[in-house]
Amino acid sequence: MRWAAAVLALVGATALSVRPVRPVTLRRTVTCVAPGKVELKQKVSLKTTANPGGGGTDDGEREREFERKNVEDLEDPKMFNVILLGDEEYTQEHICKALLDVVEDVQIKQAEEIFLEAQKGGQANVCTTSQELAEHYVQQLARKDPMIFCEMKET
Repeated sequence: MRWAAAVLALVGATALSVRPVRPVTLRRTVTCVAPGKVELKQKVSLKTTANPGGGGTDDGEREREFERKNVEDLEDPKMFNVILLGDEEYTQEHICKALLDVVEDVQIKQAEEIFLEAQKGGQANVCTTSQELAEHYVQQLARKDPMIFCEMKET
């Protein structure tokens, strides 16, 4: 408080009052139910105290309620096949290293089989996954040097 009084004396502001700043602690309480005991359409509450934004009340609690969606209402995501296109320029070492580097679930034996199938038949299925991951795999394989040609097809 001494430094605040010294600053006020230097500035000449005697009418202002200075109060110490107390630290704001955020506390969140999330109410959850144990797995297997969740009822459909159950409400979950999230309570937040000590409003950090400065707006509204200082110590008031905000409570938001969320309603769980019925599991039957949710659709399964579309799945996509990542297809390796065969090319005479490919070397087995390059393709296997790239597949092991980019695609998480591929093992060395699988990578060799995928390469041989693509060389014999012109294409081979690398994996079946979500659209986002399939796009990621195709893009990452295309960025390899030399480029690896892949495409994705909806299952």
